[in-house]
Order: sequence, then structure tokens, then C-alpha cells
Amino acid sequence: MGPRSNSITEDKVIQGLSKVSSDERIFRQWHQKFLSAMGQVKEESQEMLEGIVNLVDLGKTPEKATEEIWNTYGVQWSELSREVYKVLIDKADGEAYEKIKGIPAEEGGTAYGVMYKWFTDVSGLGLSEQTRRLM
Repeated sequence: MGPRSNSITEDKVIQGLSKVSSDERIFRQWHQKFLSAMGQVKEESQEMLEGIVNLVDLGKTPEKATEEIWNTYGVQWSELSREVYKVLIDKADGEAYEKIKGIPAEEGGTAYGVMYKWFTDVSGLGLSEQTRRLM
């Protein structure tokens, strides 16, 4: 028997994560569960993904936010970014999937930033988060 592939999508925590589609009302909850699940699978991933979210909330593009995370974490981020992409492709449906399907697999951080920005723009979550941080 050959070596078994340990894809992140095979992890129980990730398998238990619900799908996300175009319902911005449930995105906030899904987003928190996604960050938590990723943090359980790879401890440092939650910190890196929160970094992208924080930068996007501050007005950076998803691409620029991902670049800044790369500059901070380097190779560790590159490995995680591919894993994030696998999870997003597996868990995104409908419009959420359409937003990220054309992004290259090695740019999972950008894909998450794009998805997060789209949902926050649609729901107003981004503005309320920015206001909360300013206070």
C-alpha cells in the first residue's frame, strides 16, 4: 500500500465545516468557524488569516493583504495558502464559488480575501468592523 495523502479537506474539523454560498447573513458565523477550524488543523493559520482580514478591513486589496502576509511569514504562508484554497474550493457554493474559482490554487490567501471582501461589502460587515476598530 502506498503513502496516504493527508489532504486538509480530509480532516474531521474541516469536513464538519458547513458550505458557504451567497447568504451574507450567515457569512459572519461561517467566517468565525472557518478561522477556528483552520486554527485547529494548523495552529498558525488562524493568525495569518486574521492578518489578511484585518488588512482588508483597513482598505487593502486582497492581493496586497496577501503580499504583506507573505512578507511576514514567507514559506510558511505559501504552504498554508494552498491549503486554504483547497478548503475554500471544497466549501464554497454558488456565488461564493464563482468569486474564487478563477484564482490560482497557490493564492488561497487572495481567494479568502476576495471572498471576505465581497461578503463584507455586500453585508456592510466591513464598515461596522472598521467602525468597531476605530472606537
